[in-house]
Amino acid sequence: MPHKNTPLVAGEFYHFFNRANTQTDKLFYQERNYSHFLKLWTNYMDKHFEVWSYCLIANHFHFLVRVRANESPCLAMESWRRFAISYTQAINKQENRRGSLFQEHPKHLLVNSETHLLALIRYIHHNPVHHGVTEQIESWRYSSYSAFFSAAPSRIMRFEVIALFGSLASFEAFHQQANIDNQAIDYCLIEN
Repeated sequence: MPHKNTPLVAGEFYHFFNRANTQTDKLFYQERNYSHFLKLWTNYMDKHFEVWSYCLIANHFHFLVRVRANESPCLAMESWRRFAISYTQAINKQENRRGSLFQEHPKHLLVNSETHLLALIRYIHHNPVHHGVTEQIESWRYSSYSAFFSAAPSRIMRFEVIALFGSLASFEAFHQQANIDNQAIDYCLIEN
């Protein structure tokens, strides 16, 4: 899979991800930063994208999104720019820092098959385990994984994701498998 951004097309799935500007920077310094990031995402990005899964880690994030029908790619990317500026300003003020918080531009790569889509959902939810932040995916609070087991209202496309797997039990079993073919998401393993 290519490592460069692909044009946004209405109705298509994309893996959106980015990290802090430098190896020593963070995106999330305090617990409240995670919820502020998600609030801003909702304010700026929900009108452009459906969120199918996400995970926030101290220095990076992953979102699996589908561009809403009849969406303008230019408007979506302008909303991303405003979102990033707003979040950066909040963190810079909180941490008494200056300059860019994120790497230049978020990466957004087209999801090109159902195999890629399923592997990506699993990879995103396993990201905190992959990076040694937690031992169990269900214990990480800043991921969409637990939303699939909750009856609480959610902006996550829960029913659509579960339908991909056939049932909630199959969704859970897929996440628990030890030996998964990660060929469709090799670029993630290189990037992170």
